[in-house]
Amino acid sequence: MKKILFSTVFTALSALSVFAQTSVPVGTAAPTFTVTDVHGVTHDLTAITGSGKWVLIDFFFTTCGPCQAVAPYVTELYNKYGCNEGDLFVISIDTGDSDADVLAYEASFSGSNPGPSVSGNDGGGNAVVSAYGVSAFPTIVLIGSDGNVKLADIFPVSSVATFDNAFSGVSFSPTVMACANSGITENAFGNNINLFPNPSNENTTVSLVLKSENEVVLSVHNLLGEQVASHSYKGIEGENSFELNTNELSSGNYIVNVTTGESSTQLNLSVLK
Repeated sequence: MKKILFSTVFTALSALSVFAQTSVPVGTAAPTFTVTDVHGVTHDLTAITGSGKWVLIDFFFTTCGPCQAVAPYVTELYNKYGCNEGDLFVISIDTGDSDADVLAYEASFSGSNPGPSVSGNDGGGNAVVSAYGVSAFPTIVLIGSDGNVKLADIFPVSSVATFDNAFSGVSFSPTVMACANSGITENAFGNNINLFPNPSNENTTVSLVLKSENEVVLSVHNLLGEQVASHSYKGIEGENSFELNTNELSSGNYIVNVTTGESSTQLNLSVLK
């Protein structure tokens, strides 16, 4: 059942609900925003729609049960339509949580290779939630390439087909396409980073490309934000691979901070014994 902040009137909404959970009416201009996701990448709505893309926004918060249930379908949608390289740009915007909270949420609920997520407190999500007047979570909004709101609340979501059916209702047919770099995370500074195997048992390997020789620090944190391991390596210019021993870690989800002299990013790691 959808978690309602101010009222329980809207719990029976359909995928093409007429009872919008935002204060922005369908057919009007979507409030513009610039936000920074949990990996340090900046996203500007005007630039995205100006490039011809439609934008789907998943408004959520990390302890919202219905949001947790929808998260894997949002990830599946992101991957189905080319990981934001095609006609559709998928972004999740949080309210009230930190980057660390959102990374932990992704590790627990979003599945493999989720789209960009913006925290409320660190990434600017709180201001966007306020601008859209979101009164219930999750609220999923679709914005056309003309910058206008096309759908104000896609809910309930039971599969990716829910999204496709909603898109069809507003004559939007994005092209199905493979992600250009499936399984690879590219951070804001241009480093390609891969973590494998994931889930891990005894060891996992972090591979990355460095622009110059640098120290590389891999620090592992549990979902409470506590550091449970840290290792330093001497990186060389070009391709590098560093083995991370996970044998002493308990089964569960972790966040690996990768820090070099060039940049810093975070990866989600699952450990299974």
